Amino acid sequence: AFRNGDAPISSKGVRRFENEARRSMRHAPEKRALNRVVGISHMCAIDLAGGTHRSLDKLRRETGAAPRHVRTVEELRRWPGLVQRLPRSTALAHSLSVHDELQEPVPLAEALEMRSAVEAGAG
Repeated sequence: AFRNGDAPISSKGVRRFENEARRSMRHAPEKRALNRVVGISHMCAIDLAGGTHRSLDKLRRETGAAPRHVRTVEELRRWPGLVQRLPRSTALAHSLSVHDELQEPVPLAEALEMRSAVEAGAG
């Protein structure tokens, strides 16, 4: 259910339609991905996924076109005009520009070498 964007199921087997703050749990994976993957704030991710972010309305007024909502990194990348209107737009644009590159598989030997370098630097 969670991966489909439906409200998650609690440990008691009951759907959780709202969290403790009374916010919708619908599209929770998408909101979390926007928050964690590209660094959008929790509230911004909630508003984008729900279609209530003020930047969506502003883009629609200024250009005549805007998505109803944004629930994935791919959807966000399709709307550079929206990205420019979001908080921390420069950092966000950079995160989106390297997103595809960061999704590419890394050969095991190279990954182990990177891990060793990180561990050596942390020690």
